[in-house]
Amino acid sequence: MKIAIIGTRGIPNNYGGFEQFAEQLSVRLAERGHIVTVFNPSFHLYLEKTFKNVSIVKLPCHENILGGAAHFFYDYYCYKYAIKQSVDVALFCGYGTSAIAIALLNKHYTKAITNMDGYEWQRAKYNFITKKLLKWFEKIAVKYSDTIVADHSIIQKYYNNKYKVVPALISYGAEIPLHFDESIIVSFGLTKYNYFLVVARDEPENQIEFIVSAWKNSGNINKLCVVTNFPRLSRKYPNEKDIVFINRLYNSTQLSNLRHFSLACIHGHTVGGTNPSLLEAMAAQSFIIAHDNLFHREILENNAIYFNSESSLSLILYNFSAKNDKTDKAISNNLNKIRDDYQWGIITDKYLEVFEKILTLKKQKKNIDADLR
Repeated sequence: MKIAIIGTRGIPNNYGGFEQFAEQLSVRLAERGHIVTVFNPSFHLYLEKTFKNVSIVKLPCHENILGGAAHFFYDYYCYKYAIKQSVDVALFCGYGTSAIAIALLNKHYTKAITNMDGYEWQRAKYNFITKKLLKWFEKIAVKYSDTIVADHSIIQKYYNNKYKVVPALISYGAEIPLHFDESIIVSFGLTKYNYFLVVARDEPENQIEFIVSAWKNSGNINKLCVVTNFPRLSRKYPNEKDIVFINRLYNSTQLSNLRHFSLACIHGHTVGGTNPSLLEAMAAQSFIIAHDNLFHREILENNAIYFNSESSLSLILYNFSAKNDKTDKAISNNLNKIRDDYQWGIITDKYLEVFEKILTLKKQKKNIDADLR
């Protein structure tokens, strides 16, 4: 099977969740003998033409000139290239800048499958007009994609209720680390079980500043470590000796050790879906303090402590000093859930099932059309 992955900032990952997804899925698909292409924008730093047997195709993306609008053209060029290469399946990561391309080009041999991500139009960083456009793009992607994928049952129900379609339900995945090395966290000036950890992109809905404020007001003597993608916060808090800021860290081994040796990972994401960072914290056997919403509740169940305000998080941190039998049990339960439901091998199996199903339907339709002629 020839498969293309479109709509990310490329692999190896140096940006975020969809890029991690594209890297993990593409490599596993290639390991199973499929011909896999991932499109990288021209500004990606990786220069090789292959990555672990995955073909890398670099195409122009003039983000420096057009800003975010450049990705509308970039996704269009990527899909057009995939069609010319007679790719069987094009998997789109999100619909925000790809919906127009799918509507214009999905009339060919290549089948379009779109992972719809979370509620994109709920993100606080977008203005009123952008949110309206995103809702329109969502409708277009649902209409013109051959199949859509939801990463959480609540997202699946949303599309079923609104558009009367049933998306394939496939979450993100996580890789369970085989061992941990305390010297890695020492290199960041940390000692085990002496810090809380936040790993999140610097976006309003991820509530990093909210978490920093709650930690400061809690009076907890343990440090706070913040791993994010921009140095804005480290510049805002230059004299906080008990906050360790780590910018643009994408090394999975270092991240898993930071998670494992933390007192707890504080997960403040508020916009829906299954968040890769949350799964990775579960896989790294970190205890989790999570924002209280239905998405997190369904995944973590009773195996976390939940907060819904700055004062409630401050109180949790004030009372949290060490792990105990209760937290150990929660960590074990979350790890078992990763093993049973969220390992990348399982996720790869599910995507292949969707790909094979859509290609089988296409073949059947082709045979019917031939018989009618």
